[in-house]
Amino acid sequence: MSPLSAPRSYHIIAYFPEWEVRRPYTIKDIVASSSANKLTMINYAFGYPAPDPGTGEIVCQMRDPAAAYQQVYSAEMSVDGQADDPNQPLRGHFNQIKKLKALYPHLKVVISLGGWTDSTWFSDAATAEARENFVASCIDLYIHGNLPEQSGAGGKGVGAGVFDGIDIDWEYPVQGGNTGIHNRPEDAANYPLLLREFREQYQAIGRPDLLLTMAGPGPAQARQYNMPEAHP
Repeated sequence: MSPLSAPRSYHIIAYFPEWEVRRPYTIKDIVASSSANKLTMINYAFGYPAPDPGTGEIVCQMRDPAAAYQQVYSAEMSVDGQADDPNQPLRGHFNQIKKLKALYPHLKVVISLGGWTDSTWFSDAATAEARENFVASCIDLYIHGNLPEQSGAGGKGVGAGVFDGIDIDWEYPVQGGNTGIHNRPEDAANYPLLLREFREQYQAIGRPDLLLTMAGPGPAQARQYNMPEAHP
C-alpha cells in the first residue's frame, strides 16, 4: 500500500462510478485490487448541470448525495479499517477518497461532470448568460466542499480537499447524445469559453493548481468541441 515514489510522464486514469456501491464495489476495492498504486488519477462519476429547483439557474448538482457523503462505512468497508462515526459530517465515498489520497499522495481525484446520461443541460450551462454562475456553483460544491446539510452530514467546507479538479464529460455539444439532451449550434463556440471560465475562476480563488480535464471526443465529434480553441 505504498504510494508511487517516482513521477510519471503519463497518466493512468480510471473512473469510479458513484453507483458502484450497490454492486457492491467501494473505494477500498481500488486498494484491494492493487490498482491504487498504478493509477495516477481517478474520475469520480458523475456530477451534472441542471436547473436549481428554487431559482431555475443552471448549477452543479449531485446525483446521489447519500452515497457521496452520507453513507456510514463500517470498518470492514473502509480504506483504512476505521469505521465512520455516524455523527461525523463527512462520510460515504467522499470520506473514503480522502483516506485513499492520504495513503497514496500521488493520486489525484477529479469530479467528472456529465457523461452519457447527465449531459442534458450542458448546452444551457455553457451559454454566456449561465456559465459564470454555473462554474462558480461547481467550485463551491466540489472544490470548496460546501455540501448541503442532509442526514446529519455536510456543511460549509466539509468536502474541501476531496477533489483536485473538475473533468468535463459533455456528450455531446452541437448534436448527438442521449434522448432529451439540449443541443444548439453555438455549443462549438461556447465549449472553449466554458473551459476558459473554469480556468479564470481557478485563478480568481488562488488555485491555479486545480486540474481541468475533459473526456475528449472521437474523430466523428471532434469539430463539435472546437478543439483548437479548447486547449489553452
